[in-house]
Amino acid sequence: MTIDFTASSLAPQTAQLDMIRPGIADAAINLSSFTGKQWLAPLIGELPLQFEPTTSAAFSVALWRTQEKYFREAENMDGV
Repeated sequence: MTIDFTASSLAPQTAQLDMIRPGIADAAINLSSFTGKQWLAPLIGELPLQFEPTTSAAFSVALWRTQEKYFREAENMDGV
């Protein structure tokens, strides 16, 4: 795999994920804080003091399971 970084952003931070669905970009870096109005559920992962660096793998699994169980149906993130 080769990753090409552009000299500048293809879109403002608030629109990074909007480039993924139509295929303008294959990947984007995003903080849920930038898409809070679009998707609220992922913000749970940005609450402070939730995990220590030694437990990040377990936290990631727990966050995914929470997303799938409680938020998947509530917020459409298909294609992202």
